[in-house]
Amino acid sequence: MNDCAGRVCILDGKEEFLPDHNIPLSLEGNPVYEVLRIYREIPLFVEDHLERIKKSFSLIGKTLVQSDRNITSGLYRLIKANRLENGAAKMIFAGTHCLIYSMKPYLPSPSGYETGVKTILMEAERIMPNAKIWSMEFRDSALKKITDHDVFESLLQNAEGYVTEGSRSNVFFIREHSVFTPPETDILPGITRKKVLHLLIANGIKVHLEPIHISTLKSFETVFLSGTTRKIVPVKTIGQLGYNPSHPLLKKIMIDFDLLVEQYVEMYKNQLL
Repeated sequence: MNDCAGRVCILDGKEEFLPDHNIPLSLEGNPVYEVLRIYREIPLFVEDHLERIKKSFSLIGKTLVQSDRNITSGLYRLIKANRLENGAAKMIFAGTHCLIYSMKPYLPSPSGYETGVKTILMEAERIMPNAKIWSMEFRDSALKKITDHDVFESLLQNAEGYVTEGSRSNVFFIREHSVFTPPETDILPGITRKKVLHLLIANGIKVHLEPIHISTLKSFETVFLSGTTRKIVPVKTIGQLGYNPSHPLLKKIMIDFDLLVEQYVEMYKNQLL
């Protein structure tokens, strides 16, 4: 594990120092995990993340031991101990243990949010797409693909030739001011994806939840990714196919999402007063 940042983690409710950035927990057995964005010392959309943790446990036939209060308390202890104003936190649930630590967010360069990022197709499927469970084999395979081709993200292509999601993100497509994205049954439904869909519907934008076959990729004008730490990221290329990272609708989505984040933080801070 090399994504650990910060000097202190929270293991089963207790602070532990991490002098070598090695997490004190085994990842054997595909444990459930969750990643949250920390912004202005607030764990963004924490309620949605807690709900997804429980769903993941339900899908694998297990029960979450920790309460919402204990998990949230652990997050705030982590934020305080590491003076974490902005960043990311990862939670790993292995057996009866709960580990929370500050992680290095995987982000594009600042210019990537303007000019878009490069992506590539990767033939792969998650074993249980709706559950957020740790798979070292999948993680290493996706990372190798990304590194070998010098791209930001690998988009997963299933055996039938449909694009489902990114290895660390969800994917959206724009055509004629309508937005297309794969249905929830085929993907790990991200929290940022959920917020983007709500924004699109609230703004009267037509949304199509349907499978996206690789043969149709040329028909789209714009592609973008959504993710917890990266927010909304324009895509410049999928392999050799190019897209418009400056589409007006995409720019509006990016602005609206940032505004939603600010509103959430203000609301959350007022509740803490």
